[in-house]
Amino acid sequence: MRRHPIFHDATQMLLYLALVFCNIHDLAHIGIQWSALYKVIYYADDSCSLFFAFSECVYLSRTLFLSICVLIFFQSALTINGLIATFFPNVYHNHRKTPGFIMCFIVVLMSLATNFIVITLEDQETPLYSPSCQFFPASAGARANIYLISSIFILVINFLINVGLYLSNKCGRAQIYDISKKYQNLETKYTSKAISLLSLVQLSSLCVYSGGTYIFRTFKDDIPVAYYHNIVIWVYALSYVTASLPLLIIYCIRYVRSHRRKKIKTITNHQETLEFRMGELKNMWTIFARGVFSQLAQCSNSGTPLNSTNCLCPGYTSGKLCEVVKCQRWGIPDQGRCSCPPGWYDKYCGIRGCRPVNEDNMNLEKRSFIIVFNTKTSMKSQLEGLKSAWPWMINSIMTNQNSGVAEYWIENFIFYGFVQGQGALTIVERVFTKSQDVQDFLNTLQLTDGDAEQPILTALKNAQQSIPSMRSHAIVLVFTDSPASDAPALSHRFIDNNIEQHCLQISSLWRSKVSFILNLPDNADFSKDSVDVYRRLASSTHGDLFQIRNAADLENVLKHVIAFYYFPENVHVGYGINGSVTLPTYKDNAGDYVFVLITQDQWGMGDVPVVGDAISWSIGTTFSLYNMMNVNLIKIAPKVYTNYNYRVFIQSKKTVMFAYNDDMNIDFGNSIVVKNISMTSTIRTFGFDNIINNTYQVNDLQNNLLRESYSAKLRPQTDCTVDYYFEAWENTYLCPSGPITQVHNFYLSNVTHQRVTPAYCIDAAHFYPQATNKAKTFFKNTLPYPPKTELNYDLNRDEDTITPLITCDSKNYKVVNDPRLTTSNQFIFILEQHLNNSATYQQLVLDIENIVNLVDTDKNLRKKEFTLIIHDDKVSRVLISTYSPTNFVTFFKTAVQNLPYVANLDNTLGLHSIVQAQKIVLQPTAQIFYFTNQAVKNVQNISRPWDIVDRNVEVNFFTIADGVTTEIFALPKELELVQKMSNGRTIPLGGILGSLYGIFADMVFETALTTDHEKYNCHDLIFNVDAYMERDATNAVVQVVGTGITTIRMFTPDGMIFDHTKYVTYTNGNFASINIDLTKEQKGLWHIGAQTTRGGCQITVRHKTTTGVIMGFANSSFVDVADSQIPLQRTNEANQTLTIPIRVTNQLLTFTANLQIELVNRQRYDMPVFFTNTTVMLRDDVSCAFNLMSARIQVPKQDLTLWTLTGYATNGDVVLRRVFYYYQHIPADSSICNGGQVDALGNCVCSEGHTGEYCWDRFCVNGATLNNHICNCVPGFYGDFCEKELLVPNWNSSTTSSTTSTIQTTTSLTSRISISNSIILLVISLIFLL
Repeated sequence: MRRHPIFHDATQMLLYLALVFCNIHDLAHIGIQWSALYKVIYYADDSCSLFFAFSECVYLSRTLFLSICVLIFFQSALTINGLIATFFPNVYHNHRKTPGFIMCFIVVLMSLATNFIVITLEDQETPLYSPSCQFFPASAGARANIYLISSIFILVINFLINVGLYLSNKCGRAQIYDISKKYQNLETKYTSKAISLLSLVQLSSLCVYSGGTYIFRTFKDDIPVAYYHNIVIWVYALSYVTASLPLLIIYCIRYVRSHRRKKIKTITNHQETLEFRMGELKNMWTIFARGVFSQLAQCSNSGTPLNSTNCLCPGYTSGKLCEVVKCQRWGIPDQGRCSCPPGWYDKYCGIRGCRPVNEDNMNLEKRSFIIVFNTKTSMKSQLEGLKSAWPWMINSIMTNQNSGVAEYWIENFIFYGFVQGQGALTIVERVFTKSQDVQDFLNTLQLTDGDAEQPILTALKNAQQSIPSMRSHAIVLVFTDSPASDAPALSHRFIDNNIEQHCLQISSLWRSKVSFILNLPDNADFSKDSVDVYRRLASSTHGDLFQIRNAADLENVLKHVIAFYYFPENVHVGYGINGSVTLPTYKDNAGDYVFVLITQDQWGMGDVPVVGDAISWSIGTTFSLYNMMNVNLIKIAPKVYTNYNYRVFIQSKKTVMFAYNDDMNIDFGNSIVVKNISMTSTIRTFGFDNIINNTYQVNDLQNNLLRESYSAKLRPQTDCTVDYYFEAWENTYLCPSGPITQVHNFYLSNVTHQRVTPAYCIDAAHFYPQATNKAKTFFKNTLPYPPKTELNYDLNRDEDTITPLITCDSKNYKVVNDPRLTTSNQFIFILEQHLNNSATYQQLVLDIENIVNLVDTDKNLRKKEFTLIIHDDKVSRVLISTYSPTNFVTFFKTAVQNLPYVANLDNTLGLHSIVQAQKIVLQPTAQIFYFTNQAVKNVQNISRPWDIVDRNVEVNFFTIADGVTTEIFALPKELELVQKMSNGRTIPLGGILGSLYGIFADMVFETALTTDHEKYNCHDLIFNVDAYMERDATNAVVQVVGTGITTIRMFTPDGMIFDHTKYVTYTNGNFASINIDLTKEQKGLWHIGAQTTRGGCQITVRHKTTTGVIMGFANSSFVDVADSQIPLQRTNEANQTLTIPIRVTNQLLTFTANLQIELVNRQRYDMPVFFTNTTVMLRDDVSCAFNLMSARIQVPKQDLTLWTLTGYATNGDVVLRRVFYYYQHIPADSSICNGGQVDALGNCVCSEGHTGEYCWDRFCVNGATLNNHICNCVPGFYGDFCEKELLVPNWNSSTTSSTTSTIQTTTSLTSRISISNSIILLVISLIFLL
C-alpha cells in the first residue's frame, strides 16, 4: 500500500488496523490449537484433563474475541468510509488521516466494550469447562447469541450498503468531468468502488461465520456428532477472512492501477488514431462544458464564478454575485462605480499607490452649492427669508469682489429637504444646474409638521452622499430650528463610526465648507450633545455657526455674509477665543479684499467683538463681517469677556490640498492624524506659481503651537497625484484629541501667501490594559504569506499518481476572470500636440460621440472608462479619466478645441504618456489610440525599467502624414517596439480624412490577432499570405498597410475569388480596413495578397470572437500561476526551460494544438526565423485555470520573439489561431523586481510580505484589501501590511496582562473547519456503529 498508494490515507489506516488484527486473530487461533494439541498429547490417558477451565483461556479467548469484534466493526467503519468518500468527496479528500483515525479509535473502543459486555469478569471466575478456548463460556451463551444476531444484522446492512456503493461508483464514471467534482474526487470514488468489492467478499465470509455459529449453537443437539465436528471446522470462516484480506488488498491495488493505465492509454497513447482520441476527449469535455456554461453564476463587477450561485468578489464588492459596491473614502455610488473625492480617483475610491493626476478629478474651479433644509412648518420664516435673499445671494456669490467679474463656477445646486414627524421621515431631494430653477422650486416647497428634534446630521450626511455629480469644495448651508435627534456623545475614537464622525470625514475628504444657520429655541441647552454637535462640527471643519435671532439676522447672513463666499480661502481661523487677537494680513494681490467673520461661540455671552480699522459689511446679533483692503494687521478686540470664533478669508482660486497618511507609498491621504502613529503628510498646490519654498506648522483651534514648522520636499515617487511631502510627525501622541489647524506658508520671491486647513487628531482604535504611549505591534515572521513562485515539482512522478489530464495543486481564480479574455473596458486617447495634427483632431471631435457610443451603448451602466492624455516635448498630462461617456464627450470636445499646439515638434514625451496611460488603467484591458505626426522622429527616454508595456493594453498608432516622409511605417523605434509588444496596429492617415468612425468600429471589438505578416518589397511582386479565419469568430477585420496600395485580392478556402469591396469600412491611399461578416462567409484558411507602388506592406487579420486566449510562463506543469512576461530576461543563467500555461475560453477543447516560436529581427520584421515547435497538452479545467500547457521548452535569448498558437480540429482544420509578440531585455536586467533579486529562472524573489510578478504587491492581513500595491486597513490596524494593531491604555481595566491580537491565518481557519468536520464524522460513525 505504501509502494502503490491508491487508497486514501483514512482507508489505509483502516486496512492497516484490519491487517494487524487479522494477524492477532491468527496468532490467537494458532495458540488455542497448540494448547489443545498439547493437552491431547500429554493428557491422552486422562480424559477429564482434556477440557479447559475458562480461567485458563482468559487471555487467548479474549484476544481471539477482540480480533473477531474488530474485524466485524471494521467492516462497518469501511462502509462509513465509503459513504463519506462517495457523498462527501470534498470533505473526505481535504481531511487526510482524520476520518481514519477517528474510526479506528471507535472500532477498537467498541470492540473492547463488546468483549467485556459479552464475556464479563464474573464469567472468568465460573468453574465451567469447554473442549477448546475458542468457545464462549456457558454462562455467556445468551449474550453471545445476542451478539451473533446483532452481527448478522450489522453485516447484512453493510452488505446492502456496499452493493449500493459499488453500483453508485460504477455509474459515477459517466460523470467524471462534471464541474462540481474535482478529479481527485473521481479517484476517491473509484478506489471506493474497489474497497466496496473487498468489503463484499469479507462481509460474505463474516456472514457465514456469524450465521453458521449462531445456527450451530442453536441446533447443536439436533445435529449428529459426526456431522457437527466435521462441518464446524469449515464454518469457522474467520480464517478465510484473515487469510484473504491481504490478497484482496493486492487485488484492489492491481485492479485500480490497471484501470488507470487503460484510461491514460485511451487518452494519451499516440498510437491510437486521431479520430478515436479526439472522439474520447470530445465526449468527456462535452459533459464538462455543459456543466460549465449552464451552472456558473453570472457575476457582477468583475467577480469570478465559483459555482451556480456564488462568486469570488474583488475588493470593495460583496454579495453572492458581487452586486454590492462598497465605495471607500465616502465616494458616492453611481451604477456600479464610485464618484470619488478629489485626489482619490479610482474604481471604488480605495487607498492606492501613486497614479498620475487626473486633472478633471482635481479640477476645483467647478463646485456645488448644497442646501440642507429642515422642512418643518416652524421653518416658514426661514424659507421665506431664503426665497427672498436667493437671487441677490447667488448673483453676489458668482462675482469676484476684487475684480467685479461674474463667473458661473457653481456646476450644480443640490437641495435636500427633510422632516421627521409621527414616526415617518419625509425627504425631498432635487439637483439643479440653474439658480432660477432653484428659485422656482423653493416657491412650491411645502412644509409639514415635525418632531421637536430632527435627524440633522443624517440629512447633512445624505445630502453629500446621494448625487454622483456633486463637486468638491461645496458650500453647504444647513437650515434648522431643532436640536439634532441623531447627535452622539462626543468621541475621538473613530472606530465608534458614529454619524458625527461620518459628517466630519465627508467634509474633510470632499473639502466642503459647512455653515449652520440655526434658529434654536430660547431654552435650548447648549451643553447637550443635540445642540453642542453643531459647534463641534463647525470648528472641526473650519465652518461657520450662525445663531439667528430674527428675520433681519437671516437676511444679513444670506445677503451680506454667504453672498461673499466666492472661492473662499481661509488664511486665519480661531475657535473658542476669549481675548484680543492681532493677526497679520495675507492676500494674493495688492488691493484684494480681506474678509473677517466673527461669530459668537455657543458658550459665549455679551456682544460680538469688533475689528479695528475695518469696514463693517454686516452686523448681526451673534455675528459680524468686516472687510479690509489696505491694512497690514487685523486687530480683534472683545468689549467684554466672551467666547467667540473668527475666520479670515479671501476670494481666491489659489488653494491647497493637504493630507496625512502613515505610508509614503500611498498616493493621497486624509485629514486624520492617528495618535501614537508616525504620520507623514503630502501637499498639492493650485495656482501658486514659482514657489521657492512652502512650509506648514500645526496649531490647536486657539492657535497654540503643536508642531513646529517643516519645509516641503519633492516626493521620491514619480507620477503621483501629490508631488511634495513633509517629514513624518513622530510624537503624535502629544496631539490633543480633537480638531487641529495646519498653517501653510508659500514663499515667492517677494511675497508670502498663507492658507489654513482643518484636521483632526483621533484616539487609537482598541484598548489594552497596560498603559503605554506606543502602538503595539504583532508583526510575525510567520504571517500567512503564500509563496511568490511555486516549488519545483518532481517531473518524474510515479505513473500511479499520473492522472488522465494534468491537474493543479490549487486553482488560480484570478486567471478565470482575467480581463484579457474579454473585450476592452477602457479607451485611452493620447494626442500629440503637433501643430499639423489639428485637422485630424477636428475630425476626431466630430466623431467622438459616435465612437464612445460604439463601445458604451448603455450610458447608465458605467462599465467602461474613457481617458484623454496630451503631451508635447515638456509635459504629459492626464486631462480626464471618467466612467461617464457623456462627461467625456463634452470634455473632449472642449479640450481639443482649446488644445495648445507646438510647431516643429520633433521630440516628444510619447513613452511617458504610454506609461501614464498604463498607470491610469482602472478597467483593464485597455485600448490606447496614440496619434502622432510622422515629422516626430524621436521620443524622450524615461526613467523607467525596460519592460514598458503591460500585457493588458493594446497600443494603436495613428501616423499622420507630414508630406515629407514616404515610408508609411515611419515610427520611432521605441514606439514601433511598443506596437509589436502590445499586438497593436499602425494606421497611416493623410490627405482628406473623412470620418474616422469606421476605423474605430473595426478596432474596439476585433482584437484577436490571428495573422500578422510584413514584407519590405511589395511593389515588384504581389505579397501573398495565409490568413486564418477561426471557427468561432463572427467577424474578421483584414487591414492592409502600404505606400500607394494598388491591389488587394482575397481567396476563400474553396479557392474562389472573394469580392472584398463591399466590406471596406475605411480606406485611403496607404491603408484599407475590410470587415468581413464570417457568419455569411466560409471559415478556415484564406489567401490574401497585396501590392503597392513602392516600399513594403503589412497584412493583418483580427477577429471578433468570444474565445479569449492568454499565455504565461511558469516553471512547472502543475502550478497555476504564471508570469505575464518572459522571466528569463531577468537572469543570465543559460539553458533554462519553462512551461507555457495557456487559457482558452468558450471552447470545448476538442482539438489538438501546438505552439510555434520564431525569432524576429527588429531591423527586418518581415524575416522571422523558425526556432521551435512544441505540442500543447490539455490540463484539468476543474483544478486549473490555465487549461492548456506546453511541454518544457528552452526559451530563446532573443530580444523579440513571435509566438503562434494553433488549434486543429479532428479533420485537420484550423479552429484556433493566435499571435503574440514577447520582448526580452538583452542583456538580462533584474532591476524591474522590487528588491532586484531573481532566481535561476528569472522569477523575482520577493522579500517577506510582498508578492506579484515583480514583488510590488503586498500581502494584506487582518481583513485589509489590496489596491494598486497598497493595503487598505480596517479600523484599528495599520502598517504596510495592516499587521500592526493600534492599542491605547485602558485605565479602567482591572486586568494586569496585555491582550494580544491573533492574526487569523489560512491554517488556523482550516484547522477550525477540520475540527467541525471531524465532529460530523464522529457523529456519523457512532450512528452506524451503534
